[in-house]
Amino acid sequence: MTWLDTPEGVLAFRREPGFVCVVNLSGAPYELPAHTALLLAGGPVEGGVLEPDRAVWLAV
Repeated sequence: MTWLDTPEGVLAFRREPGFVCVVNLSGAPYELPAHTALLLAGGPVEGGVLEPDRAVWLAV
């Protein structure tokens, strides 16, 4: 597992074999990293942006 560099209030890690988890605990939308598919989301994800208080699992 590798922690990714993110702004304050956003947690993200990468784990093999090829997925990233992003949790947005900040008060602002966060642009998701490059990915090939959305595996699981804690709410709608539009335009590649994760809204506050949501989490996603991405295939990379």
